[in-house]
Amino acid sequence: PFRNAGRVAPGASAGLLRVNGTAEQTATAALDIEIGGTVPGTQFDRLVVSGAVALSGGTLNVTLINGFTPLIGDRFEFLIAGSLTGAFASANGLEIDAGKRFVLSHEADRAVLTVIPAP
Repeated sequence: PFRNAGRVAPGASAGLLRVNGTAEQTATAALDIEIGGTVPGTQFDRLVVSGAVALSGGTLNVTLINGFTPLIGDRFEFLIAGSLTGAFASANGLEIDAGKRFVLSHEADRAVLTVIPAP
């Protein structure tokens, strides 16, 4: 099993990290995700885990790179797993600009950032 109690940043300025087996993100951990386009693994970071992922809190850090500005409705599936339980305790970098922001959702087998209009 892979246990993140520190900081994980998939890829090198947008890349793909694969974990065979299970993974856990502890309350002290951070997952850094860079988004520079809409193609997973090359333009935005993606973590793929073949087994179950347990999110026990921790922080998600989102950074836009390469001058990219996502559009309303863009969806970034940055964590894909056999199954997903739990949630991130906090997320940084969700504000895109005055008109847009990311909303974070946790689904049965993935964590997703979707661009919505800012309130």
